[in-house]
Amino acid sequence: MSKATASGALGLAFASALGWLCCLPIASGAFGIALAAVAAAIAPWWPFLAFASLVLLVVAVVQTSRGSGGLKADHCDARNPGRRRWLFVSIVGVITLALLSLPWWSAEITYRFIR
Repeated sequence: MSKATASGALGLAFASALGWLCCLPIASGAFGIALAAVAAAIAPWWPFLAFASLVLLVVAVVQTSRGSGGLKADHCDARNPGRRRWLFVSIVGVITLALLSLPWWSAEITYRFIR
């Protein structure tokens, strides 16, 4: 790659980054409004969706404890697929429970930052 090509690519990347930073407040505001509209539309379904999330989390834990799914012994040898499955289910479970409890703990965090 020649020096002129490299400097031209670097200049184009810099100009693109500056253009992105210029429009970031407008884009984030539009994204926030769209997200608020989606939240308002989904709000009546929240109890059903929360219950479905918990049921599917229980199904994942049961399937992981039974060892169903995953790699078969005749396909390839994984180092320890059981631990990886438990790690994945644990991470998904923690994220799910954190997001389901968000309405309770986010108010406390917001109150502490505003105070």
